Parts: sequence; C-alpha cells; structure tokens
Amino acid sequence: MNVETSFRKEIIYLINEVLNMGLDRDVTLWKVSSKWVNRCFNCTLEGIKTICGGKCCHSQSYYPPRAGKNGMCDFLDMEKGCLFSMEDKPIICMIYPFILNENNTLVIHHRSMNLHCKENYGSGPRFIEALRGGLEATFGKPLVDYISEATELGIDPYFEVDKNILETVRREEEWAEVSVNPQPRTKFPVESNPKDGISKVVDRLLVLRDVEEFSDLVEFVEELHENGELTEGLRFYFVYRLESITNI
Repeated sequence: MNVETSFRKEIIYLINEVLNMGLDRDVTLWKVSSKWVNRCFNCTLEGIKTICGGKCCHSQSYYPPRAGKNGMCDFLDMEKGCLFSMEDKPIICMIYPFILNENNTLVIHHRSMNLHCKENYGSGPRFIEALRGGLEATFGKPLVDYISEATELGIDPYFEVDKNILETVRREEEWAEVSVNPQPRTKFPVESNPKDGISKVVDRLLVLRDVEEFSDLVEFVEELHENGELTEGLRFYFVYRLESITNI
C-alpha cells in the first residue's frame, strides 16, 4: 500500500471515528456497505435500454409504479423517460436500488437482485458509479466522491444526512405505504441546517488530499475551539489524530 493510500485510509477512519463520537448530536448518520457498492451493476442508461428495460418503473412490485393508473409510474414516458426534473424526482427513485436497512446502512434491495434487475448484475461499472447521477443530485458530488473512494478501499463510510433529505424520505415512505403518487420535491420548503463544529471539520476532511494542508486544518480546528464550536476534548482529539496521521 502506497503512502497516499495509507494517508486517505487514515482520514476516512478518522471521519468515521469522529462521527460516531458525536452520537449525542442532533444528527442522523447513514452508513454505506462497501460489500454491495463494489459489485458491478449495469444500471446505466445503456443497461436499462438493452437489459432490464427499466422494469422498476413499470412494475407494480415497486413504488411509485404501484400508485400509477396503468400498472406503471404515472411520471414515466417510454420515450422520454422520467418526467420529473432532477430537482423534483423522488429520492427513493434517484438512489434505487439502494435502500436503507434497519441499521441505517445503504444496501442493495434484495428484490432487485432476484427479480427485474438480476440480469444487470455482473457487468457494467461499480454500483456507486452506475448510480452516480442520482446520488450526486441527492447528496452532492464531494460526498459521493468520498463514499466511492472509501468503499473502493474496503471501508464502510458513515456520513451525516441533511434533515431535508430525511424529511423527504419520510414523506415518500408515507406515500408508498398508501400507494399515493409522489409530489414534486420543490413543492415543499427547504429548511436551513446550520452546521456545528464537528460537521465543519468533517467537510474539510472529506476533500483533504495533501498532508501539507494539515497545518491549515489544525488552525481551523483551533479557531472553532476558540469560537466555542468544539469542546476542549474534541479539539485535543482532532489535533492529536491529525498529527499522528502526518507521521504515517
């Protein structure tokens, strides 16, 4: 393992450690299973056209199709595809066949593996790359880049979930339960979610690539502490771990 890979693995471990240290915070953590993400899955446009035909969009085994009038999603055009814009498309659709299990871990829906999507397995890109467009529209490119990197290294990364995403998922689960068509996401207000000190440091760690940037990050940690955004214990932990990583 080269130095750069070792460096990034330590950063990813640090992010996981810090997020799990702050479980008393008003945040929700999800985890991504590297076991599933690293499988090949041809859920690309080409794979949908030539292999599965997008059956998850026109089979009543799935939601939103089971809320449709003719056994298919009311927002599906067989020529144009989904009629929702990326801003309005349901999150449940944008990240499928990822689903959240009871342990708040994103895994692959077993129904997709055994039914309509099974012929898509074993070819194409890694799962996360096949679904990148929807994932980036949901979580943002920096976080998806981080998840892709972490899972490629065999690590199951944790990440904080924006409260607006959680609220959207809750609404969609309620609609799915009673088979009601989803509504455009832009119909609902978006709330501001100020980030605390831990979240701000994690955001910097997500994109940290060069050991030379450590001094700036340590200064940032000290500044957050001085502003009362990090406790003395967290300030010490961050500085200690960052200094230890520079010695790998």
